[in-house]
Parts: sequence; C-alpha cells; structure tokens
Amino acid sequence: MKRICAIAWLSIFIIPLAQLSASENRPPIGTLDVVTDFIVEGWSLDPDVPSQSIDVHFYVDGPYPQGTFAGSLTTDILREDVNKALGVTGLHGFRWFVPQRFRDGQPHTLYAYGIDPLVPGVKGLLNGSPKVFSVIPPPSIQSIGQPYNIGAWYFTGWSSANEFHTANAERVYGRRDWWGGVRDHALGADPWGLKMDYSNREPLLGFYNLLEQDVMDAHIRQAASRGLSFFAFYWYWNTDKNREDGTSTPLRMFISSSLKQYLKFLIAPIKIGKAPMTLSMWKNSVVPFMVDNYISDPSYLKTVDGRPIVILFDLGFTNVPDMVNAVDFLRDYVIKRTGKNPVLLWLYWAQSVDDLVWGKLHLKIDGYACFQLTPSAPAEAYTQTLSRWTSYISKLQGFFHIPCASTGFDSRPWYKVGWNSRGVNEREYNTDITLPAFADHLRTVKDYLDTHPIETSKTLIVYAWNEQGETVGLEPNRVQGYQYLDTVKNVFGLSTVIISGVGCACRVSPSDGNHRDDSYVPHFFHSLMY
Repeated sequence: MKRICAIAWLSIFIIPLAQLSASENRPPIGTLDVVTDFIVEGWSLDPDVPSQSIDVHFYVDGPYPQGTFAGSLTTDILREDVNKALGVTGLHGFRWFVPQRFRDGQPHTLYAYGIDPLVPGVKGLLNGSPKVFSVIPPPSIQSIGQPYNIGAWYFTGWSSANEFHTANAERVYGRRDWWGGVRDHALGADPWGLKMDYSNREPLLGFYNLLEQDVMDAHIRQAASRGLSFFAFYWYWNTDKNREDGTSTPLRMFISSSLKQYLKFLIAPIKIGKAPMTLSMWKNSVVPFMVDNYISDPSYLKTVDGRPIVILFDLGFTNVPDMVNAVDFLRDYVIKRTGKNPVLLWLYWAQSVDDLVWGKLHLKIDGYACFQLTPSAPAEAYTQTLSRWTSYISKLQGFFHIPCASTGFDSRPWYKVGWNSRGVNEREYNTDITLPAFADHLRTVKDYLDTHPIETSKTLIVYAWNEQGETVGLEPNRVQGYQYLDTVKNVFGLSTVIISGVGCACRVSPSDGNHRDDSYVPHFFHSLMY
C-alpha cells in the first residue's frame, strides 16, 4: 500500500496533494490488451488508490510527448480478472475506439498511458504498448448527385401476392383485400372505435396493386422528384416453402422498371415462416437467389468503390455458430459473384455498446443500420418519442452506421390484419403526429449527419415510404399530397429530378427556384378492388 500514510487507508483523501512527492508515489499500472480493427481494450489503475477509476491517454505514432495525442477516457468497465488478481475493487477496464482520422488503412502504433490522479504530470506506460494497428477507412456510399443520400423503407406487401394479409382481411372484413383495415380507416370507417382521422393513409395513387408495373414506376418518379436516392426493401424468405415469399414479389417490378436508373435500391433479408432457417437452406437457396437476382443488379446501392450494401434485418438463425457461418458465406458468395466485398450492416435495435462490439468482432460485420425509433408506450406523443432520438443513436458513434428517421408509428388501423398480439390500444403507438414535428426531427438528424459525415456517409433511411398500416409515410397521399416528401427535400436541400421520359431526366437544385412537379400519375388512379 501507499507509504505516504501509515495511520489509515482513508487518510489518502485527507493529506493535501501538494505534500505528496514523486518519491512517495507509484505510477499507474495496467495493460493495453488488444487492438482489433478500431476497438482498443485494456485496463489501468493507480496502486496508490486502487479502488478509484483513473484516466487513460492515447498517443499515436510515437510515445508521449513525441506522438500525436489521440484521445482519453476514464476507466469504467468491471474487470473481475484484474480485481481478483490484484485484490482490488472498482472499475478499471476500458474500451476506446480509434478516431476516424487514423482509420486510413495505414499502419500506426498506439501507446496508452494511465494518468496518476494524485500527482499531476505522472503517467504510467501500459504493458503491451505500443501496439501496431491498421484500420481500413469506413465505407463511402455512392451519391447520385445529392448532398445527402436519403432513402426510405419500402413495404412490398400491397399486392395480390400477399397471401398473409389478404387472408387476414377476409377473416376480419369479409373480403380478400391486401389493403384491409388501412382502406377502411382511411375512408372513414371506425371498426375499433379509435375516433381518429386516418384519411392521409390513402395513397395519392389510390389503393393500388404493386404487381402493376405502373405503380412502381410512379413511386420511382415520386421519390426522385424530391431528391430521394434509394428505396430500402424488406425482402422476405419463407422457410416453410423455401422460396421468396409472395409478399416480396413486387420487388421484381423495380428490377424490371425502365426508370430504375434514377433511384437505387437495397434489400434487407427477413426470415418468415414457422420452419427454422438452416445453413443448408441459406447456402443453397437464400443467398444464391438474393445475390443473383437483386444484389448483382446494376441499380443496387453501392459504395463509391462498388461494394453492395446489405442490411441484415432478421436472418432467422437461433445459434451463434450458424449465424457466424451464414454471414461469412454471404460475404464470400457476393465476392465470388460480383468481385466486391459487400458492406454488411446489422440491424440496430438499441443494443448495448457491448453487444455492438460483439457483433463487430464476432460476426465481422461492417456496421449497423437503424430501422426506426418506436414509441415506448401506448398513446405516447410523437414529440416525446423523437426527444429520445439523440440518445438512441449515440451508441452507434464510432461504428459505421446508417441512422434512421421516423414519420411516427400508429398501427391500430391494421389491427387483426397486420398484427394481433394485444388489444387494439395496448400496443405502443404515437399520438399528435404532425408535419412541423417531423420537420424539426429531420433538422436534428441533419445536424447529426453533418457532425458525423464519415461514419454515416451522410446517409439516412426514413421510416417509411409506404408503411400505411403503421404510419403516414413519405409516399404522397390524398390529403397532404407531397408535403412529407417536400419536407425531406427542403430540410436536406435536395435537388429535384424530373423524369420527363425514358432515358431523359433533369435536375433542378433548390436554389434555382424553378421547381416543376412532373411526377407520373398512372392510369389506374381510381382502380379499386371493389
């Protein structure tokens, strides 16, 4: 123990620091355990105050003071192995992320120092220093000429190929209607006594069938007309039938569209069905199908160096070894098929930082993509939900990630058709969803992208384009027209893309003052099923 005091341990807090001399003080000890990718881990403590957390400083490409100061932290992780070995208590472990400026693909050396909390200027070089590291730069997503890459989650279920929701609607509403529940509430019916106006859930195009090519073409025109860069398609694989689920069939309409050069797309695979996902199914059926039919398409969203971006939404594996194997196989197959190493992003659902680190190190993913910020309780005000956005997204700092924005959440019109787990008012939902609140939300998101341009590639996915069962969405609707899309365009300063004919498009920047709405309205505008 410390030689400055022979009376009592507690007296170290009483003797003025000025009375301590260097000869009476022991420098901090510890170990720089490992540097894996950009994640640095280790421990440090001061033997003179062994239960106290201390600061750790990091220097790159040289020891102190020759090296470049790269950052600092206070130890805050319980290291039971250290405490047991040294007979101490307290939080002495640390985890630190190499700053973006050193993630340049070049070799660097890292020195870590424990900082003495009692005697200013005293540092202890941690065992294991220096360590050599080299971190490749984060992905940079290809732009289509916009200052930000703004995408939207796209639901392909509004079609006659959607057997699940069509069958549910028949049981509840007595008709085979893939818009069942949404159509009823949008047109003024109130079967569940909600006493809400859902008229803005009716698309400007009417209650369409996504198996008609004109619908997808119209959506591309609408999105491009306000500067959106891509659609993020949920892509469903039915394990009971070992094939692409009918709900995802409309994605082929995007692939076959003559307008797809004006909008990119990505897919987020989701396992549905009662049968388990197996490695055999994944390797022999799922991966070859989605890579050969979608990921290898020229309009697929890629980085500037051609790497396709895939969001791993829900693969359906129930054990870690199979999950690791599945991710590795997908990466290898994409490389074999396209010659490019894909950017594989795990879905972010507010996991702990420990879980995010685990995913990065064990699944070897490239980062994370956010889906949506949901309300935490029934009847939660939209603005209250949005007030948590900054803290919600903050865990992703340091990782490459694509943030999300939300147009709100209220799935009650879809009750017993899209979901049936609780009473109609017992599931979490938002109230008071307004355009001004959405605009304020987007300004917060824009500030975040501006202050984290490298680790986000200034890319955003908005929830959602056409999730009318759960939200109003960005798709133009009968009541508000293009107001949600216009809000996105205006907040992010996006340019208008006018598609006046196949192979012909022009871009009008916001400063031109020459906006012209030339989005296409197809011939089936009033085509209803009954």
